[in-house]
Amino acid sequence: MANVLIAQELPEIILPSPTVANLMRFEEVPVNHYTGIPDISIPIYNTKISNTLNLSIDLNYNPSGIRIDERSGWTGTGWSLGSESVISRTVMDVPDEIYSIPNGSISAPGDIGTFNNNFDEFGSINFQGGNVPAQWEEFVWKTSQGAQHYDYQPDLYQFSFFGFSGRFIIINENGNLVPKIVSSEQKVEININYNTYSGYNQNQFEITSFEVIDTSGNKFLFSAIETSTSTSAMQGANQLNELIVQGVNNPPKVMTYSSSWKLTSISSPNDNILATYTYNTITEEFDTPRSYESNSLTNFITLPASLIGSLKSYNAGLMPPKWMQTWSQLEIQSLKIKDITLHNQTKIEFARFLGHPEYAPLTGCQLNNIKVKNNNGSIVKNINLIYSTSSNNRLFLDQINDTTASETLPYIFHYEDKDSLPGFGSDYKDNWGYYNGNLPYYDIQLYENAVKKGLLTSIEYPTGGKKEFDYELHEIAYVGQELVNIYELPENRDSALKTISYEGFVETPQQQQSPLNGRLFFYIDVPQTININYNVSNSISNAIIYGNHRLELSSVNFLGYDPYATGVQPFPSSENDVTNITPIQSYVLNSNSQNVSITKSVTPGFYMLRVITSPFYFVDPSNGSTYLEVDASVNLSEFQYNSRNLKGGGLRIKHIRFTDNGIEKSKTSFNYDLDSNDSSLVNPHDPNIPLSSGVFDGSILMTRTFPKRMNLITPIECQQGNGFAPGNYPSTLYVFQSKKTLNSIIGGMTKGNYVGYKNVSVSQSNNGRTDYEFTTSLEYPNYPQFYYNWESPPYFEAPVPDTDYKRGLLTKQSIYNNGGDLLKEVANEYKFEEELATYQYYHTFYNGNCVFDVFYTNYYNFSNGIPDAEHPCSVDTTPVSGANCLPTDYIGIQPVYHKWGKSFLKETISKDYFYDALHTQFNTESRQTFVYNTGNFQIKEQNSYVFESGVEQHYKTKYYYPVGGVPASYNNAAAINKLNTINKINEVLVTENYKNGSLLTKIQNQYLEFNADLIELSAVQVAKENNIPEDRIVYHKYDLYGHPLEVSKADGMHIVYIWGYNQSQPIAMIENLDYASIPTQTIANLQSLSDSDNDRTLGASGNEGALRTALNALRVSYPEAMVSTYTYDPLVGVTSMTDAKGYTMYYEYDEFNRLKQVKDADGKILNETMYHYKQ
Repeated sequence: MANVLIAQELPEIILPSPTVANLMRFEEVPVNHYTGIPDISIPIYNTKISNTLNLSIDLNYNPSGIRIDERSGWTGTGWSLGSESVISRTVMDVPDEIYSIPNGSISAPGDIGTFNNNFDEFGSINFQGGNVPAQWEEFVWKTSQGAQHYDYQPDLYQFSFFGFSGRFIIINENGNLVPKIVSSEQKVEININYNTYSGYNQNQFEITSFEVIDTSGNKFLFSAIETSTSTSAMQGANQLNELIVQGVNNPPKVMTYSSSWKLTSISSPNDNILATYTYNTITEEFDTPRSYESNSLTNFITLPASLIGSLKSYNAGLMPPKWMQTWSQLEIQSLKIKDITLHNQTKIEFARFLGHPEYAPLTGCQLNNIKVKNNNGSIVKNINLIYSTSSNNRLFLDQINDTTASETLPYIFHYEDKDSLPGFGSDYKDNWGYYNGNLPYYDIQLYENAVKKGLLTSIEYPTGGKKEFDYELHEIAYVGQELVNIYELPENRDSALKTISYEGFVETPQQQQSPLNGRLFFYIDVPQTININYNVSNSISNAIIYGNHRLELSSVNFLGYDPYATGVQPFPSSENDVTNITPIQSYVLNSNSQNVSITKSVTPGFYMLRVITSPFYFVDPSNGSTYLEVDASVNLSEFQYNSRNLKGGGLRIKHIRFTDNGIEKSKTSFNYDLDSNDSSLVNPHDPNIPLSSGVFDGSILMTRTFPKRMNLITPIECQQGNGFAPGNYPSTLYVFQSKKTLNSIIGGMTKGNYVGYKNVSVSQSNNGRTDYEFTTSLEYPNYPQFYYNWESPPYFEAPVPDTDYKRGLLTKQSIYNNGGDLLKEVANEYKFEEELATYQYYHTFYNGNCVFDVFYTNYYNFSNGIPDAEHPCSVDTTPVSGANCLPTDYIGIQPVYHKWGKSFLKETISKDYFYDALHTQFNTESRQTFVYNTGNFQIKEQNSYVFESGVEQHYKTKYYYPVGGVPASYNNAAAINKLNTINKINEVLVTENYKNGSLLTKIQNQYLEFNADLIELSAVQVAKENNIPEDRIVYHKYDLYGHPLEVSKADGMHIVYIWGYNQSQPIAMIENLDYASIPTQTIANLQSLSDSDNDRTLGASGNEGALRTALNALRVSYPEAMVSTYTYDPLVGVTSMTDAKGYTMYYEYDEFNRLKQVKDADGKILNETMYHYKQ
């Protein structure tokens, strides 16, 4: 039944008495079932800093695998510090704010970022209309070429803090920088603080900080700026193999920019500081991974004349390089958190020592200690981090020690053969960037073992317990929306050796056998490189001319073979069985009998290998007969059906074990197979071979190959006379085969991983199993299907709209007992808000070239036909009109969108199953539907349908917020406006409960601005049916931190709270008294005494005793009231509780802040807990 209870109880302000600290239990490790990635974390410290905010400090581990080109942070390989809050920036092309033009000249070289070039004004151009604005032609030209470069895509900013995350871009709207959110689960508000400048050769905008306001009105200021300096680096060769290196004539490009903004303070809605952050600046220097490009000239058999004459170097400079590798040298002024200070004067300190083995010498650092100190500077928690460096200079976190003066509780981490993991920059990586083992041949087990190198395998706890993690490679059944081709899977390739011996005679001068006896037929099912080995093993003749004999490889047609059929296939036995014999390559025979080994790349089809004797070869009659024997073999890979899935993309969890002193206590196993049949022509069903439900949304190719056609004016020599007139000189077509080798495959990440699974089954030892079904890119791909299969899809470098918000959603959950009986089934349906916001820009790319653009360095001269580029020959002025050289004629343009989409649970149907003594199944069903408020993404209406006494009942609950409108009965416009102003938009103002369409109850939460921007709940009003709501609970007063100071039920006694320990803990609860009845000085004195409490005592001794004495005096002062009082160690727990009758209980803690003893008023032990850990 839906919850229609009336909330009319007073708030619980005082916590119950402390309980025994939980020993380290074998808690279940959370797993993202959709990605197969467990959430492995070590909690360090957790505290509440306001009524709506918790600060958690923990260490988080990413177990998906270690990519070769990833450097670890200051907590070691795979680990990150979870308490860090940051707004980071991914620079797209050049920084948005850059304006590096040295003067106002239209031809001055430099970069102009999106804040300054009005790129967003072209978002609505109609290219089909034929009327392209002149400004757009200029913009397109400047994004692609010329000395003055326009950035065309906005940088992408990402925020992450206190459970909030999302992305945004920044647009210059009429001189104002405006953030545009493109991804967020909550309606946060972002404000930008920036400086503006005018003049040349300086950035026009400088972002100094961001303020992000959460949905509770808390303000997060990000003003500590981390800067990066990127220096471009390259080396290569032009089409003449002349080296291209950086130097005076080809200087590197250096950019210094703000790369992230770290959190510096948190404030309440009324600007009370809740926490402040400070940082140390650490220099980190390293090189980025390298990218490779090659361009092979294909339409000339020999070197063209333009690359031979005196202008060959100039002409080669017009062409793309023959090969090039590029990278960047980064120097980051990294900000590492130094300390966090909370409003109650708690301080969390982070210590580090300089140096990191994965960075340049004397740069980087390692986090080695975390201390938590109370307001008196005493250490209440001390964590040491211990590292080791692998033989390949990777940093690993080996141990965390929770330390006191007399004892240490160690947490020990074990890794898989970490010394075998190569260092940064190694070439031994797979398409996904993981270590491939540098294997001379493919072996799936050895490959999987290689990917696991350096991965966390277990955690030992101080209790002696251990969590163990078993991983396996991801298995991908679908690339895009199609099943993978099993004939291309390396697991299905079996090395085969085809051999044959050729022999033949020529017995008389005029007789010959041509070709010799013996044929080798073989079939190639996928493109591959074969190895051909041959040698002349025997010959008898005094007159063999080896030049007249050759080994010939030919392609043939054989119509009787079906590559997709099962069972034994027919195969050619002689040349009579084949047609269209097409020689591909011949290999010379020789007399030295040495083995010759050659490789050849071949495409799918039938092939024949044979020895050919020249038809003009005759034997001298005086030398008798001739005998020739040739042995030959072909090494190739043949199909062997072992798997239906592509393995790669990192690792997923297979088993999680919990052991205690070596004894397994529990085990959780994971299976990712598709729970239904699916097949295709290239991936047929086999009942003995499972099909994974894994989906990858991208292309598994690390290279992109595509033709590049360029018409270039490449004079062989300078013309005699009055110069070189480009308009009168013929152009030459050059066709290049361009190949780009990427650092890793290009694909859409889903929930931070390459692979998502449609079906996952989780089995627990002696606890049944649960099956999950999710949405994937099968239903919601990012790319059109051709993208996944083409080696060079169009626009492959253009960003695509992100649809990941539609994926990884649980659509079905089924729970079974150990016997396999279905116990519960839940089915979910979702609704998508496709375009909460949409921002469009254009990606430009190479789509051809203009013959004349090489003669111009700026658009003005280009458009007016005034050549100004350096040329080895003098150049006459020649207009370019009529030459199909408008920028939009030859520069490719692809629209790109940033779209903010979000998913909402629309309906959930739950079925519970029961079984009688005869195992007959019964079930009950309930259904819920949801409607959402798009103003804050919260539930607006919840409908529940349940059967009661065989009749379906409809319960409906409606929620109203400061956004989206409220009922007429809620007459509090001032509160609504204020809540919206401070972004406190998730507060429920009105709740209405209905049954079968009839209103049952209405609850109204009234708000009041008690102080400037301190708007809090002032009354809870309740009404039955359509009656006027009446007050049930009244909040009379708050302190500046939003703590209730005085509350009551309507017409009931008042309860007063006094908050001490820097206004963080309630030290007195006084019933039957008004706050105004207590002198201000009395309250201030109690608070001062609590702030000075720095010890643990009994009775009246010490500072804590002085506080207890004052609290007892308060109790005596108001005999008509009921006064309960409390003392604390604020970072540990309550140390004494005195009830309204004056009876005191004491609580003592050990060095690790665990409850040790409970004592009565006389100090006698009532309860004692001892903690024993494995030695």
